[in-house]
Amino acid sequence: MPKKKYVQEDRIQIGMRKRRPTANSQRVRIPLPVVIPFTSEGWSGGYVRIEGTHQKLCKKFQWNAGTECYTQKFDVEVPTPKPTPVPTPKPTPVIKKLTPCGKTGNQGPKQANCDAAYGRGRVQVVGGYQLLAIPKTGTYHFDLVGARGGNHGSGRGGFGAEAKKRAFLKKGDKLVVVIGQRGWDQPGNLDWGGGGGGATFLFQKVKSGGKVLPTGWRVKLLAAAGGGAGMNDRRNSGQALGGRADQGDPNTRAVGGHSGGGGGYIQNGLGNQQHAKSFMHGAIGGYWGKPGVDKKDRFGGFGGGGAPYNGGGGGGGYDGGDCSIGGTDNDCYGGSSFGDVLQAAVNGGDGFLEILM
Repeated sequence: MPKKKYVQEDRIQIGMRKRRPTANSQRVRIPLPVVIPFTSEGWSGGYVRIEGTHQKLCKKFQWNAGTECYTQKFDVEVPTPKPTPVPTPKPTPVIKKLTPCGKTGNQGPKQANCDAAYGRGRVQVVGGYQLLAIPKTGTYHFDLVGARGGNHGSGRGGFGAEAKKRAFLKKGDKLVVVIGQRGWDQPGNLDWGGGGGGATFLFQKVKSGGKVLPTGWRVKLLAAAGGGAGMNDRRNSGQALGGRADQGDPNTRAVGGHSGGGGGYIQNGLGNQQHAKSFMHGAIGGYWGKPGVDKKDRFGGFGGGGAPYNGGGGGGGYDGGDCSIGGTDNDCYGGSSFGDVLQAAVNGGDGFLEILM
């Protein structure tokens, strides 16, 4: 049986003056949108009708109502309004995802690389460091991952670690970022191991305190995600060690010999080649060759990845990865991490940084 609806029988007569009800007046609850009509006698004894029937429900709304059915009693309940549904929160938008801007190798991207990746001038790039302005005041959530180490044939380099960080920032604050790049891959089962993966670093530019970069910017550390170690050339299967979920000691240099230790937050890595640089010293990956070369092979990734030899390179990190497993020309550790929440060995590609609010 269809549900009955209460509807009004008459319309309001506009312009009639309402009189104050007396103590004998009775009230009735009327379902919306029923409106009680008026008469010149005061409140009308008008009626409502149940839709689809001839049944009239009357009530004495006002003295002197002047209707033959005003003595009948009825009570029309106003239905309880449905609660306003709570909107489903939209997913938190990604304000910015920073990447290596398509750059590979031991050196970081240039301005042209990041203009092509993000749009012209949206991020300032100096010496591979990416500088980003905060768009509005609030609490920001940062998700960093380091880069993987280089492969050797079918043997895989270690995966980069992940670090999460939450920070309250003001509109106009500047972030200084290094995005880790993959270590060099040895594609065949040949001589030379894979390079160490670069770490991803997140710093805030400050006016006092902190440390000073080669660019002259004064910065303080917010988070870092370590890069994975490269695979050594004695194995053609399995996987090297990944970026670590511990902090280590950033004040010590990563051990290296023919294989290069990874660069850290403060200290460069050790080794017999061009050392992997720390974040504070440019974050360039280690390599074999003359100084200042943007290498195409046998390099550790930008972000402090260590150079390979027979062994792989150590991963860059908050504390660079030592190449001390079975000697200094064999297996290495991934770089360590710093942040609120850390997870080891999760990323099999270049590093990146997601910024959410």
